[in-house]
Amino acid sequence: MREICEHEKCTGCHACVSVCPKQCIHMEENQEGFLYPVIDESKCIDCGLCKRTCMVSGKAKKEYEKKAFAMMNNDEEERRNSSSGGVFVLLAKWILSEKGAVYGAAFNDSFEIEHIRVDNIADIKKLQTSKYVQSRIGDCFKLAKNDLDNGKKVLFTGTPCQIAGLRGYLKKDYDNLYCQDIMCHGVPSPKLWRKYLKEIQVGNLSEISFRDKSVSWWQFCMKIKGDKRKIKDIFYDNTYMKVFLSDIALRQSCTSCNYKELNYFSDITLADFWGLDKSYPELDDSTGVSLVLVNTQKGESLIKQISEKTRITQVEVARAVEGNRPAITNTPAHKNRGKFFENIDNMTVNQLKKRYVEGNLFQKVMKKLHIS
Repeated sequence: MREICEHEKCTGCHACVSVCPKQCIHMEENQEGFLYPVIDESKCIDCGLCKRTCMVSGKAKKEYEKKAFAMMNNDEEERRNSSSGGVFVLLAKWILSEKGAVYGAAFNDSFEIEHIRVDNIADIKKLQTSKYVQSRIGDCFKLAKNDLDNGKKVLFTGTPCQIAGLRGYLKKDYDNLYCQDIMCHGVPSPKLWRKYLKEIQVGNLSEISFRDKSVSWWQFCMKIKGDKRKIKDIFYDNTYMKVFLSDIALRQSCTSCNYKELNYFSDITLADFWGLDKSYPELDDSTGVSLVLVNTQKGESLIKQISEKTRITQVEVARAVEGNRPAITNTPAHKNRGKFFENIDNMTVNQLKKRYVEGNLFQKVMKKLHIS
């Protein structure tokens, strides 16, 4: 079967599907639960657009000296309802105030994760907060291009590989396009997520938060609400989060991610400012602070549009990423990854966790976040 790129490097970004003039490429889920492109050979005309669009080996142009900021939304309710400092919601509101559109990851009716388009303020909340599952892009690249060609401002958010995929698909920069990615250490399997939701038996789901901050920003909770029962676990006690944070269930390409060493195709990168208590303790109030990396001049102009609604402090890039290693280093492959996925259909998530997730995860996570 023909490959667009090396299988182990494919990020599942959907760029090849979106660009195909004959619509002969579709995404299929593999045994691990990740989406990969499949070509219908009977329709393919060998135009090569899919391979030329693929960005798995792309390098961003470094024409701008990156800047870093610690930022907090002045609206405490918006910050409380955000994963960290509440910067995204301000970016989204500004785009919508300019009659633009915002694209990002949201729960669908089955609480799976997919990208959607939002063009009104009431729907911004669908895109807020972290979602620790790989999102399905679907037609969002095509929809964004249509918005851009019609002169609308667009804020497209996603993982670094998704932003790179969008850039590859568009083939050119647009003055009205703003890209914001997240500092990502890897995406876990959608199959694992579906399996977990089925096994916890909470009934009809009504609410899920991967990052409930009612305890604190540093000690966030996984909160799930159904009509039968509720779950609220500190993140290092939750079965799904234990598996995710062990790195055993990540997509294969995440262990050789090309978008490290601050190689971002975005205008702005957002992250939790982990390590803040050590590098800039005077800014830490345990409610959430965003680390904002500004990667382009356009990104700097976007930050200026919202800065009056934030508490903003410029920080040193090197010090900022000390506690945020995913900015510069890959996540190593877990030694038990193969066995884990060989048994994903035969064992419960809890059984998989007990069999293959080793060591004191709490200590590993604290070390990862540099707060031990």
